[in-house]
Amino acid sequence: MFIHKKSSGDHLSEDVVRDLVTDACTRSAFLLEVLHACGNLKVEKIIVESLENWSALENLFRQLSGPMPLIKQWVKIQCKLHKNKDLEDSAPTLCCMLLSSAEVSKMAICKILEQELLAYQEMTHGYPDFCQRMQIKVINLLLQDAYAIEDSPLLKARMLIRKGRTIRANGIEALKDCIWCLSEAISIMKNFYSETSIAGTPACHQLAAAYCLLALCTQEAEPNSEQLYQDIYAALDLWLSIFIPDSCFVDDEFKMVSGNTLQLLYNVLDLLSVKGYTKLHSSIYKLIIRIYKLNNVELGICVANLWECRRLSHALCVSPVNESFITNLSEHCGGSSKSVDFWMHSLSGSQPGLLGFQQNLTCFFNNFNHGLKNHESDIQSAVSANNVNLVASELIASDPVRSHSLFLAGYLYYDLCERQICRGRLFEGLSYAKEAFRLRSQLFKRKFTFSIEALVEKYNESGDIGEIAQTAINGPKNLQVHRIVASELWSFDSSSSNLCDCYLSPWNVLQCYLESILQVGCINEMIGNGVEAESFLLWGKSISCSQNLPLFEATFSSILGKLYRKKRLWNFAEQELQSAKRILVDSSSHCSCIRCRLMLEANLDQQLGDLFRNLFDISIINDSKGKLSRAEVLYKSALEKLNCSEWKNIICDAESNVDLAVRNTIINGEDVAGNAATQPEAIVARKGRKTKNVSKSVMKEQHVIPERRSSRVTRSRFRSSQNQSTTCTGEAQIEISKHSNGNVASILSDTCWEKDSSLLGKGSCMEELTSEIACFCNQTKCWQCLPAEIMKSGLLIYFINMKWEYAHRKLLVRILTGTGKCLGYGDQTHEIHEVVWQSISVLVSRNAYTQTCSSAHRTFLLDLIGRETVGDTFAIERAAILYRIGWMTLKGFHSKVARIDCCDLSKVQLSKTVHWLKLAFVLSREVPVLFQKVEFFYHSDLSYACISLI
Repeated sequence: MFIHKKSSGDHLSEDVVRDLVTDACTRSAFLLEVLHACGNLKVEKIIVESLENWSALENLFRQLSGPMPLIKQWVKIQCKLHKNKDLEDSAPTLCCMLLSSAEVSKMAICKILEQELLAYQEMTHGYPDFCQRMQIKVINLLLQDAYAIEDSPLLKARMLIRKGRTIRANGIEALKDCIWCLSEAISIMKNFYSETSIAGTPACHQLAAAYCLLALCTQEAEPNSEQLYQDIYAALDLWLSIFIPDSCFVDDEFKMVSGNTLQLLYNVLDLLSVKGYTKLHSSIYKLIIRIYKLNNVELGICVANLWECRRLSHALCVSPVNESFITNLSEHCGGSSKSVDFWMHSLSGSQPGLLGFQQNLTCFFNNFNHGLKNHESDIQSAVSANNVNLVASELIASDPVRSHSLFLAGYLYYDLCERQICRGRLFEGLSYAKEAFRLRSQLFKRKFTFSIEALVEKYNESGDIGEIAQTAINGPKNLQVHRIVASELWSFDSSSSNLCDCYLSPWNVLQCYLESILQVGCINEMIGNGVEAESFLLWGKSISCSQNLPLFEATFSSILGKLYRKKRLWNFAEQELQSAKRILVDSSSHCSCIRCRLMLEANLDQQLGDLFRNLFDISIINDSKGKLSRAEVLYKSALEKLNCSEWKNIICDAESNVDLAVRNTIINGEDVAGNAATQPEAIVARKGRKTKNVSKSVMKEQHVIPERRSSRVTRSRFRSSQNQSTTCTGEAQIEISKHSNGNVASILSDTCWEKDSSLLGKGSCMEELTSEIACFCNQTKCWQCLPAEIMKSGLLIYFINMKWEYAHRKLLVRILTGTGKCLGYGDQTHEIHEVVWQSISVLVSRNAYTQTCSSAHRTFLLDLIGRETVGDTFAIERAAILYRIGWMTLKGFHSKVARIDCCDLSKVQLSKTVHWLKLAFVLSREVPVLFQKVEFFYHSDLSYACISLI
């Protein structure tokens, strides 16, 4: 009909012809449906005739669209006919039905088969087994030489990738066949590229996607394989050659490729993050940003999506945002992207995302509301436990709960738990940790399938005294990504994802699930619930080992070693800790975050040191002195790892650019004392003047420090440092004492800001003293007030450094505690006191490594450690130090040997000891082991000491 019209001069445009053909196919499909419903047996004949007519037109119009409506209806009929049949070959393919037709070309049959394949793919959810069998059947026909077009190797490669997809949808049993298909497809495409100088975007994307899918399949089949990293490298190189800034023409095809690339990139990024392999993160972030930019999507949306899905850091990392991302982002957005305000503005469209960001950054800022501007105080109130609970509850209120809501709520509870732990509220933290684990368990089951084995009992074969049976969980068996989840990822060539959507991969779900297991296990270990802690930790370790996740493996083994040590299961403890060390050594090329690796190594050295120190106490152990020496060596090794250049304390280095930038921000932004009206005068007053000439007008306008804060700063305390200071320093002390009821800190802070002041020589003891006092009273120089100072700076990197510094100091205190206990066996009083001073400095000084040299400074530090601080982030550590000081003080009362007055720790008054022990009693109330020590000590030794003094 169309040929006749063309010859008669009634020309029809190709667009009109395509519309007519589509309409004819749709009508034929409806006819097929009616005939099938009526039980008519002419369905096959009609479908063959319709396809023959289409093929005739396809020979005339090469751009003719395929007969998809007709093929979909045919596939739907076949699915209904073979719904309950198990015979694989019972359903014919369209190719087999058209073989006898001479009117259908090989090219037409190839197009029909491709569309039949897509139709079966769309019906997979309703008829999974039958559709997957038919897809394999159709693909095998397409791969035959009779139908594979010789000049189109990319078509054959695409069919191989689709075959791999279909095989993967059947489960991981045939993963080797899936990997073979991908490897063969990659080989074909690489040969094609070697012969072709110019490759199009879709073809290049197909090769990159094949590399990416091969890496993900390799992870499931052989998690220990090194090849997956090489495949990811290759994929990234190809994508970087596609997405070149300012050189791409963005059309519909390019947008589809962009959306599909993002989903694959997210999977790769999440897989590398859960493994702790961060070498490629910078390239991946660069690609993600380019894709957003080339699609004209605001980078604020990119920031929001990456944060909400927690793709800005690797597993178990202290830092919530990778510095390489900040660097890449600043190249496109300028310096403004380094500010917290930029990030909060980007997240303003999502209340859970914004709240999660605020809570994570201010996790250790519990007691720093004073001196903040209005919007900074709003941040503190926004992240209150009640508000977090409210937002999280709203997220999971619907039924069923969306996966993304589960993910967001899980992180809100997880971070809230961390806040409670650092404040010493372990039981409250445990309730939030369990809620986060409950939500993440639901999410984990949506992404993974697994089976559970029965519990088995393990015994220590050595039969050492004190060893008991250990109940162990073998963990989940046959853990694999859910078939539907895996199939969605493989559909990169048939559907496009929205760049603005938040996508959760199986790997970032696995990461948050393991982090919750670790969190619940650690808290149970801390509160003395060993049985539950062991079950959680063994479960998490089993999953980590099965997926070859070295960071998680080493961390779970470390905590298990600590648990078994406390249970006095010495052999089990040493096995776990030595295993963790071997894991770190074997994975040295993978764990590429230097600070995380140093923290893990130092933690393991500390745990092994604790183990050998405990073994020294056991009389039946041979070579006990050797155990003690080994413990000392391990503690020293741990300290060296935490004192290396990677941990340079940029927060307290007065000469560093970072600290200078923070201080300049504060000076230029508002008056140090918080009075904006006097800011110009205050700044002028700091220039070229001496402390004794401090402007009284400025002093009068400063906020008055409450009496309870300044009462400890006495004239006698300052006089103790006169022998190591200049005469001018003495005049400064007199000036301070005159205004003891006013703002003492304002005067001292002024001197601290004067770099060239003759009053304070570089590194002088007076500088340390004044800086600490100014810090505590005026939020300018001490650890206690550093968070408020950082919040005023508004720079993201300072918040991140604060989190690193907190984790660093927390571990440092534990190592110093172990070192001090080792020294205690030799009655090295002076050395023990020095270790205690170091521990105190770590908790209260801005510089954790301050070498104190004055009695006044040490007295001030002693006062700081003994203060009651609301929301103290080092509550448990401070309780342990106060207990240690009390123990040393009362030991001196009991000792018959004359006490050595080497420092202020030798002269602590009993009244202070009583107060500090009471404070330790309160701070340690939720840590059973420490609480029992303090309680016993308080009610026995202290009573005896008091009686002895009567």
